[in-house]
Amino acid sequence: MLHNTCAVRYTVIVIFQVITLKQRLIHAQTQCAKIEEETLFEKLEDLNLAENLKESIRNCIRIAKASTANGIRYSQKWLFECILLKIKNTAAYMHIRKNNIMPLPDPSTIHRYLRKLKPSYGFQSGVFDVLKAKADTMNDM
Repeated sequence: MLHNTCAVRYTVIVIFQVITLKQRLIHAQTQCAKIEEETLFEKLEDLNLAENLKESIRNCIRIAKASTANGIRYSQKWLFECILLKIKNTAAYMHIRKNNIMPLPDPSTIHRYLRKLKPSYGFQSGVFDVLKAKADTMNDM
């Protein structure tokens, strides 16, 4: 009888601990949900990371918060990087996308953007605008 009483006490203690941990988990989840996307991005800027890595993290956060896969909006920088990756190595692009290593757009999205490009000889009209924007973001030497 004494052995059975100890087992019951132990079971009650374990159940109490499980309930307490579940409550703590729910509290932590609600705290994480309250964090605004802008706050995360501000904290991200404080970190000493490469700009491309920061852009990857920003897109991961946006995709994690998206309710459906159809409503995802990628930044222009991220789309350009994805287009370059797809052009350089399609198999690597598909591997990264298939295994959810990084949030890459569907290949049809990439093809849609590539069809909008108008290849021609010489410089395209927007090349100088892009070069100026890039030069503005570079640090002064």
